[in-house]
Amino acid sequence: MMLVACALALGLVMAEWGAALIVAAVVVAVGSVAGLMGWSKRVRTPLESTRRSLKENVLWAKERLA
Repeated sequence: MMLVACALALGLVMAEWGAALIVAAVVVAVGSVAGLMGWSKRVRTPLESTRRSLKENVLWAKERLA
């Protein structure tokens, strides 16, 4: 609702469609920056310790059943 309010307030000094486009562009820019920052911090080798633990558990289970 705050974004709508910003667009309506900006619409008082310029064309309403232009104000809406400016607010939308700002929202897309902020979202893109946040998305890129999050993407760069993603886990590249997921669950390495979990995979190691599962391999150990499978080995242990094979030894117990054999």
